[in-house]
Amino acid sequence: MDAIVVTEERKATSIDRLNTIKTNVMSERELFKAACCNLSESFETNPSVDVNYTDAVTGAKQIQMLGLAGTYTQIMTENLPSVRGLAANYGMSFIPGTWIESIQVTKGVGSVINGFESLAGQINVELRNPEAEEALLFNAYANNNGRYEANLSLNHVLSKKWATGLLLHGSTWARKLDHNHDHFLDVPVGEQINLINRWKYNSGKGLEAQFGVKYLDDNRLGGEMDFSPESDRLTTNSYGLEINTDRKEVWGKVGYVFPSAPYPKYWADSLCCGLSTSVLFWVNNL
Repeated sequence: MDAIVVTEERKATSIDRLNTIKTNVMSERELFKAACCNLSESFETNPSVDVNYTDAVTGAKQIQMLGLAGTYTQIMTENLPSVRGLAANYGMSFIPGTWIESIQVTKGVGSVINGFESLAGQINVELRNPEAEEALLFNAYANNNGRYEANLSLNHVLSKKWATGLLLHGSTWARKLDHNHDHFLDVPVGEQINLINRWKYNSGKGLEAQFGVKYLDDNRLGGEMDFSPESDRLTTNSYGLEINTDRKEVWGKVGYVFPSAPYPKYWADSLCCGLSTSVLFWVNNL
Protein backbone atom coordinates (compact mmCIF):
# COMPACT_ATOMS: atom_id res chain seq x y z
CA MET A 1 0.00 0.00 0.00
CA ASP A 2 1.29 3.42 -0.93
CA ALA A 3 1.87 5.92 1.87
CA ILE A 4 -0.54 8.80 2.24
CA VAL A 5 0.85 12.13 3.43
CA VAL A 6 -1.61 14.61 4.95
CA THR A 7 -0.34 18.16 5.17
CA GLU A 8 -1.90 21.34 6.48
CA GLU A 9 -0.64 24.91 6.54
CA ARG A 10 -0.65 26.39 10.00
CA LYS A 11 -2.57 29.64 10.37
CA ALA A 12 -0.81 32.83 11.41
CA THR A 13 -2.85 32.88 14.62
CA SER A 14 -4.23 29.70 16.15
CA ILE A 15 -5.51 28.29 19.44
CA ASP A 16 -3.35 25.83 21.36
CA ARG A 17 -5.49 22.69 21.52
CA LEU A 18 -3.11 20.92 23.94
CA ASN A 19 -3.43 23.61 26.62
CA THR A 20 -6.29 23.45 29.13
CA ILE A 21 -6.31 27.27 29.23
CA LYS A 22 -7.44 29.05 26.07
CA THR A 23 -4.21 30.36 24.54
CA ASN A 24 -3.83 32.22 21.25
CA VAL A 25 -0.55 31.44 19.48
CA MET A 26 0.94 34.08 17.18
CA SER A 27 3.48 32.53 14.83
CA GLU A 28 6.17 34.20 12.72
CA ARG A 29 3.66 34.59 9.89
CA GLU A 30 1.58 36.87 12.10
CA LEU A 31 4.65 38.96 12.92
CA PHE A 32 5.43 39.28 9.21
CA LYS A 33 2.21 41.26 8.72
CA ALA A 34 3.80 44.31 10.34
CA ALA A 35 7.40 45.46 10.25
CA CYS A 36 7.75 45.03 13.99
CA CYS A 37 11.11 45.86 15.47
CA ASN A 38 10.45 44.75 19.05
CA LEU A 39 7.83 43.07 21.20
CA SER A 40 5.88 46.29 21.82
CA GLU A 41 5.27 46.61 18.06
CA SER A 42 4.30 42.96 17.54
CA PHE A 43 0.65 43.40 18.52
CA GLU A 44 -0.32 46.05 15.97
CA THR A 45 -2.15 43.49 13.80
CA ASN A 46 -3.63 41.51 16.70
CA PRO A 47 -6.73 42.79 18.55
CA SER A 48 -6.07 40.71 21.68
CA VAL A 49 -3.56 43.17 23.14
CA ASP A 50 -3.48 46.96 22.99
CA VAL A 51 -0.15 48.79 23.24
CA ASN A 52 -0.24 52.52 23.95
CA TYR A 53 2.22 55.26 24.78
CA THR A 54 1.97 56.13 28.47
CA ASP A 55 4.54 58.92 28.35
CA ALA A 56 5.44 60.76 25.16
CA VAL A 57 8.53 62.33 26.72
CA THR A 58 10.20 59.04 27.67
CA GLY A 59 8.63 56.91 24.91
CA ALA A 60 7.39 54.37 27.46
CA LYS A 61 4.82 51.88 26.19
CA GLN A 62 2.34 49.87 28.23
CA ILE A 63 0.01 47.09 27.20
CA GLN A 64 -3.66 46.87 28.08
CA MET A 65 -5.57 43.63 28.34
CA LEU A 66 -9.23 43.35 29.34
CA GLY A 67 -9.18 47.08 30.06
CA LEU A 68 -6.51 46.76 32.77
CA ALA A 69 -3.05 48.31 32.80
CA GLY A 70 0.06 46.36 31.90
CA THR A 71 1.08 45.77 35.52
CA TYR A 72 -1.74 43.22 35.75
CA THR A 73 -0.44 41.20 32.80
CA GLN A 74 2.45 38.79 33.26
CA ILE A 75 5.03 38.93 30.46
CA MET A 76 7.46 36.01 30.24
CA THR A 77 10.28 34.86 28.01
CA GLU A 78 10.11 31.09 27.59
CA ASN A 79 8.10 30.76 30.82
CA LEU A 80 10.55 32.87 32.84
CA PRO A 81 9.25 36.26 34.09
CA SER A 82 11.11 38.98 32.18
CA VAL A 83 9.21 42.28 31.91
CA ARG A 84 8.63 43.26 35.52
CA GLY A 85 9.84 45.71 38.17
CA LEU A 86 12.03 48.48 36.78
CA ALA A 87 11.66 47.02 33.27
CA ALA A 88 7.85 47.31 33.28
CA ASN A 89 7.84 50.55 31.25
CA TYR A 90 10.58 49.77 28.73
CA GLY A 91 10.94 45.99 28.92
CA MET A 92 8.83 45.32 25.83
CA SER A 93 11.35 47.21 23.72
CA PHE A 94 14.15 45.01 25.09
CA ILE A 95 12.98 41.96 23.06
CA PRO A 96 13.74 42.46 19.33
CA GLY A 97 11.13 41.23 16.88
CA THR A 98 13.52 39.10 14.82
CA TRP A 99 14.37 37.09 17.94
CA ILE A 100 10.75 36.01 18.40
CA GLU A 101 9.63 32.62 17.13
CA SER A 102 6.08 32.75 18.51
CA ILE A 103 3.94 34.51 21.10
CA GLN A 104 1.34 32.83 23.32
CA VAL A 105 -1.40 35.12 24.65
CA THR A 106 -3.77 34.04 27.43
CA LYS A 107 -6.57 36.44 28.36
CA GLY A 108 -7.94 36.29 31.87
CA VAL A 109 -6.45 34.74 34.97
CA GLY A 110 -3.79 32.22 33.94
CA SER A 111 -1.91 29.47 35.66
CA VAL A 112 -0.05 30.20 38.90
CA ILE A 113 2.81 27.91 37.88
CA ASN A 114 4.82 30.92 36.74
CA GLY A 115 3.67 33.33 39.47
CA PHE A 116 0.68 35.28 40.68
CA GLU A 117 0.97 38.35 38.42
CA SER A 118 -1.39 37.20 35.66
CA LEU A 119 -4.58 38.90 36.82
CA ALA A 120 -5.52 40.17 33.35
CA GLY A 121 -3.59 37.57 31.34
CA GLN A 122 -0.25 36.11 30.34
CA ILE A 123 2.06 36.77 27.40
CA ASN A 124 4.81 34.23 26.78
CA VAL A 125 7.48 34.86 24.15
CA GLU A 126 9.36 31.96 22.57
CA LEU A 127 12.74 32.89 21.10
CA ARG A 128 14.50 31.24 18.19
CA ASN A 129 15.54 27.70 19.01
CA PRO A 130 19.26 26.82 18.90
CA GLU A 131 18.23 23.71 16.95
CA ALA A 132 16.49 25.76 14.24
CA GLU A 133 17.14 24.94 10.61
CA GLU A 134 18.36 28.48 9.93
CA ALA A 135 21.97 28.50 11.06
CA LEU A 136 22.46 32.14 10.07
CA LEU A 137 19.97 34.99 9.93
CA PHE A 138 20.81 38.66 9.42
CA ASN A 139 18.27 41.46 9.40
CA ALA A 140 18.70 45.23 9.01
CA TYR A 141 16.22 48.10 9.14
CA ALA A 142 16.46 51.83 8.45
CA ASN A 143 14.02 54.68 7.86
CA ASN A 144 14.11 58.38 7.09
CA ASN A 145 13.49 59.32 10.73
CA GLY A 146 16.99 58.23 11.72
CA ARG A 147 16.12 54.81 13.12
CA TYR A 148 18.65 52.10 12.33
CA GLU A 149 18.67 48.48 13.52
CA ALA A 150 20.64 45.32 12.84
CA ASN A 151 20.00 41.79 14.10
CA LEU A 152 22.08 38.63 13.86
CA SER A 153 21.06 35.09 14.80
CA LEU A 154 23.58 32.24 14.86
CA ASN A 155 22.58 28.63 15.61
CA HIS A 156 24.86 25.63 15.69
CA VAL A 157 24.26 21.98 16.59
CA LEU A 158 27.43 20.77 18.27
CA SER A 159 26.40 17.12 18.65
CA LYS A 160 23.36 14.93 19.13
CA LYS A 161 22.99 16.26 22.66
CA TRP A 162 24.27 19.84 22.55
CA ALA A 163 23.19 22.93 20.61
CA THR A 164 23.96 26.60 21.07
CA GLY A 165 22.56 29.88 19.80
CA LEU A 166 23.67 33.50 19.78
CA LEU A 167 21.28 36.43 19.31
CA LEU A 168 22.68 39.92 18.72
CA HIS A 169 20.84 43.23 18.37
CA GLY A 170 22.03 46.78 17.88
CA SER A 171 19.86 49.83 17.28
CA THR A 172 20.03 53.59 17.40
CA TRP A 173 17.66 56.50 16.99
CA ALA A 174 20.00 59.29 16.01
CA ARG A 175 17.76 61.98 14.51
CA LYS A 176 15.96 64.50 16.70
CA LEU A 177 12.35 64.96 15.58
CA ASP A 178 10.02 67.84 16.38
CA HIS A 179 7.17 67.78 13.86
CA ASN A 180 4.80 69.92 15.94
CA HIS A 181 7.50 72.54 16.64
CA ASP A 182 6.98 72.62 20.41
CA HIS A 183 10.75 72.43 21.04
CA PHE A 184 10.34 68.96 22.61
CA LEU A 185 11.53 65.68 21.10
CA ASP A 186 8.70 63.66 19.57
CA VAL A 187 10.66 60.45 20.16
CA PRO A 188 13.60 60.00 22.56
CA VAL A 189 16.97 59.45 20.92
CA GLY A 190 19.43 56.80 22.05
CA GLU A 191 20.99 53.45 21.31
CA GLN A 192 20.68 49.84 22.47
CA ILE A 193 22.98 46.80 22.51
CA ASN A 194 21.35 43.48 23.33
CA LEU A 195 22.65 39.91 23.21
CA ILE A 196 21.72 36.42 24.38
CA ASN A 197 23.91 33.33 24.35
CA ARG A 198 22.18 30.10 25.33
CA TRP A 199 22.91 26.40 25.35
CA LYS A 200 20.53 23.47 25.08
CA TYR A 201 21.14 19.89 26.21
CA ASN A 202 19.04 16.84 25.33
CA SER A 203 20.24 13.49 26.67
CA GLY A 204 17.89 11.56 24.38
CA LYS A 205 16.52 9.72 27.43
CA GLY A 206 14.14 12.35 28.73
CA LEU A 207 16.51 14.72 30.51
CA GLU A 208 16.65 18.22 29.03
CA ALA A 209 18.38 21.40 30.16
CA GLN A 210 18.75 24.98 28.97
CA PHE A 211 20.92 27.77 30.32
CA GLY A 212 22.27 31.04 29.06
CA VAL A 213 23.35 34.61 29.70
CA LYS A 214 21.81 37.94 28.72
CA TYR A 215 23.30 41.41 28.44
CA LEU A 216 21.53 44.69 27.73
CA ASP A 217 22.78 48.27 27.52
CA ASP A 218 20.08 50.80 26.67
CA ASN A 219 20.44 54.60 26.74
CA ARG A 220 17.65 57.11 26.09
CA LEU A 221 17.61 60.89 25.96
CA GLY A 222 14.44 62.98 25.85
CA GLY A 223 13.06 66.39 26.71
CA GLU A 224 13.73 69.70 24.99
CA MET A 225 15.52 69.81 21.66
CA ASP A 226 18.51 71.74 22.99
CA PHE A 227 18.95 69.66 26.16
CA SER A 228 22.50 68.35 26.57
CA PRO A 229 23.36 65.96 29.42
CA GLU A 230 26.95 67.15 29.58
CA SER A 231 26.09 70.81 30.19
CA ASP A 232 22.49 70.79 31.45
CA ARG A 233 22.47 67.85 33.86
CA LEU A 234 21.37 68.86 37.39
CA THR A 235 20.78 72.42 36.24
CA THR A 236 17.72 74.47 35.30
CA ASN A 237 18.96 75.47 31.85
CA SER A 238 16.46 73.27 30.01
CA TYR A 239 14.14 70.36 30.64
CA GLY A 240 15.37 66.89 29.82
CA LEU A 241 15.75 63.33 30.97
CA GLU A 242 18.38 60.65 30.62
CA ILE A 243 17.66 56.95 31.15
CA ASN A 244 20.52 54.45 31.27
CA THR A 245 19.67 50.77 31.69
CA ASP A 246 22.28 48.07 32.30
CA ARG A 247 21.04 44.50 32.74
CA LYS A 248 23.00 41.30 33.21
CA GLU A 249 21.16 38.00 33.66
CA VAL A 250 22.00 34.33 34.08
CA TRP A 251 19.24 31.74 33.77
CA GLY A 252 18.81 27.99 33.57
CA LYS A 253 16.13 25.31 33.38
CA VAL A 254 16.28 21.56 33.94
CA GLY A 255 13.40 19.27 33.02
CA TYR A 256 12.41 15.69 32.34
CA VAL A 257 10.10 14.34 29.64
CA PHE A 258 8.25 11.22 30.71
CA PRO A 259 8.07 8.51 28.01
CA SER A 260 4.33 8.04 28.62
CA ALA A 261 3.69 11.75 27.94
CA PRO A 262 6.33 12.95 25.48
CA TYR A 263 4.74 16.26 24.53
CA PRO A 264 4.45 18.18 27.83
CA LYS A 265 7.72 18.93 29.63
CA TYR A 266 7.84 18.80 33.41
CA TRP A 267 10.46 21.26 34.58
CA ALA A 268 12.01 20.06 37.80
CA ASP A 269 13.99 23.19 38.58
CA SER A 270 14.49 26.67 37.20
CA LEU A 271 16.86 29.47 38.06
CA CYS A 272 16.94 33.05 36.96
CA CYS A 273 19.07 35.68 38.52
CA GLY A 274 20.61 38.91 37.38
CA LEU A 275 21.54 42.46 38.09
CA SER A 276 19.57 45.35 36.68
CA THR A 277 20.24 49.02 37.18
CA SER A 278 18.25 51.90 35.78
CA VAL A 279 19.40 55.46 36.32
CA LEU A 280 17.01 58.30 35.63
CA PHE A 281 18.05 61.96 35.64
CA TRP A 282 15.40 64.68 35.62
CA VAL A 283 16.21 68.33 34.96
CA ASN A 284 13.34 70.77 35.26
CA ASN A 285 13.32 74.32 34.01
CA LEU A 286 11.50 76.16 36.79
